[in-house]
Amino acid sequence: MRELIVIGLLVLGTIFIFLAAVGLLKMPDVYLRMSASTIAATLGVSSILTALAVHFFDLGIAALAFGTNVFLFLTVPVGAHLMGRAAHKANYEQWGKTLFDRLKGKYSLDNHTLHSGLEPDPDKSGKNDQTNKVV
Repeated sequence: MRELIVIGLLVLGTIFIFLAAVGLLKMPDVYLRMSASTIAATLGVSSILTALAVHFFDLGIAALAFGTNVFLFLTVPVGAHLMGRAAHKANYEQWGKTLFDRLKGKYSLDNHTLHSGLEPDPDKSGKNDQTNKVV
């Protein structure tokens, strides 16, 4: 039974990694490529690491696989966010069928702040100056 679980996880992980590679080749702009590759590759690698832990059925290997999975799920989204922010800052064009750009005109290159577009509440009389800025 354990072999079937391992085979299923390996096949699932391989499919996700293959889809990440196809996404890198087929997506029309850097933002969609980044999204496809980070999501699918993270799921693929975590599935393969889980198959490794199930196959060896050892607490040390399972702890390493779990730690690596946690590390991946914490760092890959941050890296993808930073790559997307750098691409936007470098003015990479979006795909022509993209409907809107939520960051257009809201990111200040002078002091690297992102303005949310929310107006400050006049009832607070300026007590919280950070109501319209998100860093």
